[in-house]
Amino acid sequence: MEGITWIGKNRYILADERDQTLYWIAVDAQTESVGVARAHRLRLSVRLGGSRKFRPENYGFEGVVWDDAQHRLFVAKGKRPPRIFRMEGDSLWHAAAGVDLSIYEWWPKNGLIVDDISTLGFYAGHLLVLSDESKTLMEYSGDSKLISMMPLWRGWQSLERAIPQPEGIAVDHEEKIYILSEPNLFYRFERQ
Repeated sequence: MEGITWIGKNRYILADERDQTLYWIAVDAQTESVGVARAHRLRLSVRLGGSRKFRPENYGFEGVVWDDAQHRLFVAKGKRPPRIFRMEGDSLWHAAAGVDLSIYEWWPKNGLIVDDISTLGFYAGHLLVLSDESKTLMEYSGDSKLISMMPLWRGWQSLERAIPQPEGIAVDHEEKIYILSEPNLFYRFERQ
């Protein structure tokens, strides 16, 4: 599993990188473990890139995020090439609703300026795209326009060294940005 997003109440969607599958699961106070064997699922067969003999595992789904205001799901394919898909429909909110789903390729108006996507985030109507290889966080407006970039390099944002492998992003209600990095690093950024 490579991504998780909360879609309301006790419902979540998980993204499996290798199988390019989305799983709908429920987690509540009584949940002790989670399995996907019986979960509702949606598999997207997106060309991964690479030769038939060599299909790198890191080319599948890397991130998933829910836009609660518009009831849309964004899913990112990691690289070669990086792609973002936007999904809409009642099936996203509740997997048992039957299939009622529209899938679009989301593309920024001024282009995607990185060669990889490690995950996605969403805050205040803006899509956040985190790149591991470029070590950059990008913010796109509701009309897919790049409006800001945050380098995660040494000397920027008071960092003593570049964030080694940024893989996770979240923003809280106070606009604090949280970034997870492998191996086992956690960063918090606040406005000054």
